[in-house]
Amino acid sequence: MERGFVDLAVALIRNLSVFMLLAYFLTRIPAFGDILNRRYSWNNRVLLTILFGIFSIYGTISGIEIFGGVANFRDLGPTIAGLLAGPVVGGSAGLLGGIYRYTLGGVTALPCAVAPVMAGFAGGIVFLLKKGKDVRIWEAVLLMIVMELIHAALSLVICGAQDEVLAIIRAALLPMILANGAGMAAFVFMIDNLARERRTEAAKQRIDS
Repeated sequence: MERGFVDLAVALIRNLSVFMLLAYFLTRIPAFGDILNRRYSWNNRVLLTILFGIFSIYGTISGIEIFGGVANFRDLGPTIAGLLAGPVVGGSAGLLGGIYRYTLGGVTALPCAVAPVMAGFAGGIVFLLKKGKDVRIWEAVLLMIVMELIHAALSLVICGAQDEVLAIIRAALLPMILANGAGMAAFVFMIDNLARERRTEAAKQRIDS
């Protein structure tokens, strides 16, 4: 279904709000505190893989159909998973989202299935490069923008410059950059907030003791 740029961006951001609500509750579970403190176990790695894989699938399900393709935020969940726990978790979450997308078919099925895996690995590489330091909001948003551009380039490389593919990219690329960038900024902001809360609580406990 063809939509104007503004309508498409608004629809994507509206659907993204559900993702952000779920992500907020995720940051409040006890296991997430271990992840923030870089205490990784098989259990929390598997939990992150499954949850952000499901978020990636939701990014497809809630996407907006346009010119036979789907404008979505499928790549967002795996990228966040990679930033939180490294390339294996990010890539695995992307694989879950990618397999689901591939089963739906369509002219861009293959590049759209590969892109979330690449996004998860890319987030994981940034995680390794940061060596335990917090990822800044602008760094995370820039990563998300680059991944959406790579996604578009991948579609052109795999599918060729067909009129249908070019139409999908022209209509969906900017709204997807906006929605995914906004989602990434909001999530990193939540993580920063949570980290500050935990530092404040720890300092208060030290004073009280």
